[in-house]
Amino acid sequence: MVRRVFAVAAAVAWQGSHAVRRKGDATRQEEQTQKGGCHTLTNAGSFSTVEILVGTPPQKINAVADTGSDLILIESCACVDSGSCSKEGNCFRGTNKSSTFHLDAHPKQVTITYGSGPIDTVVASDEVRLGDISVNMDHSIMLIAKNRLEGAIQLEGIFGMGLPHNEGSMSKESGFLDVAKVHRFAMCFNDGGRDGLLRLGGQVAMEKPLQGVGQEHWGIDFRGVTVGDANLEGEASLCGGSLKAGQDTPCGAIVDSGTTLILAPEKHLTSLLAQICDGWGKCKEKSAAIMLNMKPEQAREASLAAKAKALHETAAGCDLSAMPSLHFHVRGKDGAQDTLELTPNDYMIETSIKTRLSQLLGIQAVTKVCRPAFDTHEYNTVKNGAVWLLGTPFFYKYNVAYDRSTSPPSISFNRNGCGSCGGQAEAPASFLAQRLTSLRQLDSAPRVSFINTTRPM
Repeated sequence: MVRRVFAVAAAVAWQGSHAVRRKGDATRQEEQTQKGGCHTLTNAGSFSTVEILVGTPPQKINAVADTGSDLILIESCACVDSGSCSKEGNCFRGTNKSSTFHLDAHPKQVTITYGSGPIDTVVASDEVRLGDISVNMDHSIMLIAKNRLEGAIQLEGIFGMGLPHNEGSMSKESGFLDVAKVHRFAMCFNDGGRDGLLRLGGQVAMEKPLQGVGQEHWGIDFRGVTVGDANLEGEASLCGGSLKAGQDTPCGAIVDSGTTLILAPEKHLTSLLAQICDGWGKCKEKSAAIMLNMKPEQAREASLAAKAKALHETAAGCDLSAMPSLHFHVRGKDGAQDTLELTPNDYMIETSIKTRLSQLLGIQAVTKVCRPAFDTHEYNTVKNGAVWLLGTPFFYKYNVAYDRSTSPPSISFNRNGCGSCGGQAEAPASFLAQRLTSLRQLDSAPRVSFINTTRPM
């Protein structure tokens, strides 16, 4: 499903001459100090964006803040002019508009297939600025020539904040954070349509760092989910038990700000939803009635699917009282452990958007209903087993911090609050309590980051 595809994009007319790049860029970038700073993350529903400036003079682009890739994608105005991109929002025009813009006479054309669909791009060079950090992205800006994302997802750009550049990186060139020498950053989202924050620099705290196990993504050791009791593990966890031959971890999890939902293999997800139903009195009664009508010879998988469907039907009315919490058990490469709790208000959403999971269960929503913020995907690896994607629900609950300077790079799920730029972080109790006040709404198609499922995690 989600995969990387390199292909020749559709022909796009690129007019005008190519400007000469500013001299001394390499020297200036080497001397540039790591200033970091705090930046607003604008809530766009299924993703959050950060404002970057591209070109000279600068042109504003609101780019998806995406830890799932290391690419800088910018929507070209040529794409808008040709009708291959939406006229909504900002676009970038380099030729005859930016003195630092460069496009080769025969630019490389690349199609990148995200989980939400393909985007056709051409490779260019120009200045990119985030706050007070400015770098020259030499042959490492991907100009969007055609947006073919499903659900008419409109993007001005994507600001990739993946792992430090290595042989497994999606681009042959270094990413923005590599060139800017940014070692730490943290991201948190806020409910109720309020803006979140992106912090960069050495002041970013790592409360409980977990050494990463991902080779190409921000991945951690995942030991499954328990329902209702954080202390239960083993059989109750979906990824517990002994390791198979060749495995480093029983399961893996990619912590990805650019993926809207929590994605998991269909069998894992069906089992988890059935456990939630068993732990919720109202749902258990409903599923028991369904089970009475089942023949004894029906497979266990059928009963699990029936419970998962019962959960959807019971939760649809948005009365989530007494619904159990979920506890995600994660570890670092060095064995350090953390348990991440999601309450019903964290893992449930109000939406009319159909997901693959709802279609598999035969759920047809035509009006807004409450349902789990999960969907299915399949990503199996040799070393890390089945891989989950821990999407935006974790960024609404935690202040997720990343350290690119450690070996291996590390992740921390900070409880120190989100706060505001220029102000103090909220007290942890206040930060976590705000998640209990209202249910998150999703009114646009969920987004999935670029994940090449044929490659290691």
